[in-house]
Amino acid sequence: MKRSFISILATCLCLFAGIAYFAQAPSVDAAKWPRTVDITYCWQMTTVDPQCPQQRVILSKGPRTLEVVDPNNNVLETGSWTWDRNTKTIVMSFDNYPDLTYTGVKQGKCYRGTMEALNGGYTYTGAWEGCW
Repeated sequence: MKRSFISILATCLCLFAGIAYFAQAPSVDAAKWPRTVDITYCWQMTTVDPQCPQQRVILSKGPRTLEVVDPNNNVLETGSWTWDRNTKTIVMSFDNYPDLTYTGVKQGKCYRGTMEALNGGYTYTGAWEGCW
């Protein structure tokens, strides 16, 4: 079977385009995983104050799990997270605190948002910011 010059040229162009696509550097949004996020959280506030408590969270991808760790990377809490690509929204939940959720929107290299916890019929809210 004889292939035409046009057919061979088209095949070569497709191969070169594929090589060029996979050889390019990752985009700015391409994250390294697991991602370590330093979170500042402020209960009963609508904005984050640098004086509020801080905690380190490690986000893993596939499956989307999280670990809250101390300064020596000892795991204090585990949980999971979801990501909505369209709205750039992350929602984190925690295994030992099922009524606690952090919801935030990606802004640059940070997530910013609100947190909510239900406890004894009361709803506690606050603000948080986590950057990597």
